[in-house]
Amino acid sequence: MARPKSDNVQINISIPSEWKKELENLARIYSVEEDKIQNLRNNTTKKKL
Repeated sequence: MARPKSDNVQINISIPSEWKKELENLARIYSVEEDKIQNLRNNTTKKKL
């Protein structure tokens, strides 16, 4: 599911490499969880049909 467009602004910052690794891991977890939620929604919709 696409996210609605927002007024977010992209900036470039320097952070420690360990923070970058942690942020990437969190992003992967979030992505997997979003896929699980989307799959549950799709399966629920198919069962109703």
